[in-house]
Amino acid sequence: MLQFLDVANRLHRQGRVGAAAEDFELVLRARASLQAVQAKAYIDVFNMENVFGLFEMGRILRTLGTLGTDELRDSRRRCGPSLQ
Repeated sequence: MLQFLDVANRLHRQGRVGAAAEDFELVLRARASLQAVQAKAYIDVFNMENVFGLFEMGRILRTLGTLGTDELRDSRRRCGPSLQ
């Protein structure tokens, strides 16, 4: 599981994610925007469970890095049952 996001990123770059490309892009954008936060707090943005937990926190706080509220609202649908 620790390499899940690395593998997902590689599959996305290779164009092997099909119709889920937007979903992959949302997670990868969120992860990239959170890397700036690491200067003030330790967040393992390479761990899938941490990233999904941050999506949940972002929905509660209505902000997650550079993602807007519309993207956060869609994240539950896009990321599927793993966030429910």
